[in-house]
Amino acid sequence: MLGNIYSNDDGATATADEVEEEARGGEEQEEQDGDEVQIEVVIHGSVEHSGHLHSARRHHESRREALARRFGADFDEWESLRDALDEVYRQLDGLVEHEAPSTLSANFERFGYSATVSSASL
Repeated sequence: MLGNIYSNDDGATATADEVEEEARGGEEQEEQDGDEVQIEVVIHGSVEHSGHLHSARRHHESRREALARRFGADFDEWESLRDALDEVYRQLDGLVEHEAPSTLSANFERFGYSATVSSASL
């Protein structure tokens, strides 16, 4: 999942975690060479944010294509497995979001239990 994305004047992009890590490392470097770390903050949902997200998508899609060329059938199998797991997780999240039918809940509650499925226990 993508978080906030930041960019510099050269068009390079970074996530919030990468910016923080760079800033921490940059503080030490700044003491050594006197340079300042430049950070551009992009407002979530703005045109710039959208542009950075599209750029990040292109970047990751090109990385995906390079990996597919590099690993061939193994990469295809990995993606298939990831897609299957994503679908299972999506369905589990759907179960968690919706309460079990009321008659089932009533039966479970009668014995001091809940019919709600938790993804943490699965």
